Amino acid sequence: MKKLLVLFLGTVLFFSACDRKHEKDNQSIYNAEKVNIGLLLPLTGNGALYGQYVKEGALLAVSELSSSRFNLIIEDTRTTAKDGISSVNKLILKDKAPIIAGPMSSTVAKSVAKICQDKKVVIITTASAPEIASLGNYIYRIYPSDSFDGSFLAHEIVKQSLSKSVVIYLNNDFGEGMVKVFEKVYKGVGAKVVAKFPFSPNQKDFSTLVSRLKGYEFDNFFIVATQKEYINIINKMENLNYTYVPIFAPVNIEDKTVVDAISSKMLNNIQYSKPNFDLDHNLTKVQNRFKDLWSKSFKEKANIFNAYGYDMVHLTNKLIKETKDGNYKATLDNYNALGGATGNYRFDESGDVVRSFSLLKLKDL
Repeated sequence: MKKLLVLFLGTVLFFSACDRKHEKDNQSIYNAEKVNIGLLLPLTGNGALYGQYVKEGALLAVSELSSSRFNLIIEDTRTTAKDGISSVNKLILKDKAPIIAGPMSSTVAKSVAKICQDKKVVIITTASAPEIASLGNYIYRIYPSDSFDGSFLAHEIVKQSLSKSVVIYLNNDFGEGMVKVFEKVYKGVGAKVVAKFPFSPNQKDFSTLVSRLKGYEFDNFFIVATQKEYINIINKMENLNYTYVPIFAPVNIEDKTVVDAISSKMLNNIQYSKPNFDLDHNLTKVQNRFKDLWSKSFKEKANIFNAYGYDMVHLTNKLIKETKDGNYKATLDNYNALGGATGNYRFDESGDVVRSFSLLKLKDL
C-alpha cells in the first residue's frame, strides 16, 4: 500500500483518538475554534482497498488546508452496517460533527444516511445505490448513482452488438443496485440477461460459480465485484477457456493490482465504465494543483478514488468557510457549480451529482 509522504499540517483524529470537550449542538460547535467533520471509510473488510485510496486523497487535502477550521475525524466502518451505525452515532452524538463525508459502501450508507437525515446532519457520500438519494434531503452524493452507471454500461454493450449477457455480481446493495438498473435498461433495448450469479461478500472460491456457466449461450460477461473477487473470478474464467468473451465492469475494477494479477489474454477483453476523470488533458486550476501535490507525495499516479477523497475534504472546508449561521445544507443547496480534482460538477434537486461517463479498456491503465 502506498504511504503518504507529506507532513499532515491539518488536524486529523483517527477513530476515537480525541478526548476533548465538545459543545452541545451544531451551532456551538460552529462557533468553536474548530469544527469536527466525520469521514466514514471502509479501512478494513471487503472494501478496504478503496477506503485506503479515499483516505490518501483526504489526508492530502488536509495537508494542503493548514489553516482550516475543522478537525477531520476518520472512522472505520469495517464495511458493515453495524459498524457504520456505531461510527456515525459517535460522530454525531459525541464529536458533534455537523457534516459527515462517506461512507463508500451502499449497504453502510443506507443505514448511516437515515440517521443523518433524522439528526439533520449533512452527509456527502460516494455510495452508488440508486435508492440512497430518496432517503432524505440532507443526503448528497458526490459519486454518480448506479442509475447512470448501469444504464451507461447497458447501452455501451449493445453498441458493440452484444446482446446476451451473463451477470456475476456481489450480493449486496452495491451489486444489486447496479445489476437492477443494468438489467432493466439492457432488456429495454432488446438484449437479454441469460443468467445471473450472485455471490456473497468475502467469498474466495469461485470454482463452482464459474463451472455453472457451461450450458449457457452468451456473448459477454457483466461483473460487479471488488478487487480480489475480480481477480479470482477472471482467473477462473481463463482456466475454463473463456478467453474470448468480452468482460464489462464498473470503475472499481480499475486497479493495478487487478491488472498485474491476470493474464494479457483476459486483460484484452475487459472494458469498464468510469465517470469522466482526466488528469492529463485540459486541466482546471484545481486539478493542476491536485496533480502537483500528489506527484510530490506519491510515486504512483492518482486514481479516481484518491481524487474523490480530496474533493470531499475540500467541499466540507468550503462549506465551513462560507456558512455563517451553521446551516450547512442551505449553503450546499445554493451551489450551482463546483470544481475539484474529479473535475467540475453540480448536484441536482435530489442531491445526486451530475457527471458523464466514458468506456475504457483495462489494458490501457
